[in-house]
Amino acid sequence: MQQLSTESTDQYVTRLRQRADLCQFEDKTDENIRDQVIEKCLSNRLRTKLLEKGAGLDQLQMIARAMEVSTAQAENRDLTQ
Repeated sequence: MQQLSTESTDQYVTRLRQRADLCQFEDKTDENIRDQVIEKCLSNRLRTKLLEKGAGLDQLQMIARAMEVSTAQAENRDLTQ
């Protein structure tokens, strides 16, 4: 399942978690969601950072949030200059 261009990583994880309920991942749900985010997220920069860190799902979401905020701030700064 590919991340949509209109959704944040948190929204993507929520959508994956809803779909994971239909699967029988048992105790590997977070691991499978993490792998899916790494494989199908839209940002190559995020993917690279996640692979470097070897992060679990919680850490993945913290890294993604930080990157999304910094990207939004940089874009806003570019618009005001």
